Amino acid sequence: MPSIAEIQDAILVLPTEDFAELRKWMSDLDWERWDGQVHADSAAGRLDVLLDEARAARQDGTLISL
Repeated sequence: MPSIAEIQDAILVLPTEDFAELRKWMSDLDWERWDGQVHADSAAGRLDVLLDEARAARQDGTLISL
């Protein structure tokens, strides 16, 4: 497997179109991983406190609609 430095050097010499394609792929991958983490956190109950706060704000009438 190439080192990070080798990958970085290869990226620096990519043509503009290839760099744009790589950037989009990396962004999509990052969002997929983020979504996976949010789903895992939700399934594990780590986001329950946020739901509780939102429910309390709605009940108190202090919830701000997006």
